[in-house]
Amino acid sequence: MLWAQTFTWVGGGGIQSWNVGANWLTGTVPNSATADVVFNNVSVTLINIPAGTQVRDFTLSGTSNVTLSGNLNIGRNLAVPSGCSFTASAGTTVTLNGASVTQDIGGEGNTTFHNLTIDKASNVRMTITSPIQLHCQQSCAVCR
Repeated sequence: MLWAQTFTWVGGGGIQSWNVGANWLTGTVPNSATADVVFNNVSVTLINIPAGTQVRDFTLSGTSNVTLSGNLNIGRNLAVPSGCSFTASAGTTVTLNGASVTQDIGGEGNTTFHNLTIDKASNVRMTITSPIQLHCQQSCAVCR
C-alpha cells in the first residue's frame, strides 16, 4: 500500500510557481498519485505546472482562492468549501482520472473549469456535490 503525503502551499519561493520546492511546506514539489495538496487561506495563481503532474487530492480551506495556469491531473477529490474558489484558467485542462475510487468535486465554494476532462473507468463513480461552472469554448470531454 502506498501512503499519501500532504503538501501544503506556503508560497516561500518568491514566485507562484508549482515547480519550486520552497513554495511547499515539505520543500519538495508534489507530483504523484499519493500527493495530497492543501491550500489554506491563500490567494495564488499557480504557474509552471510540469506536464503530466498528478495529485491524489486537491483541497482548499479557509478563504483560499486558487487559479491554475497549467494542466493538472486529479486522481481523487477536489474540495472547494464555502469561502474558497478554484479556477482552471483558459488554456488549462484539469483531468479527473481516478481509476479505482469514487471521485468527488465538492464543497460550497466557486469552481470554474475552462477545459475539463473526465477520464474514468466505466465502473467508477463521480459525485459532484456543488455547482460548478464549465466554460467549454475550448474542450470538455468525458472518456470511456
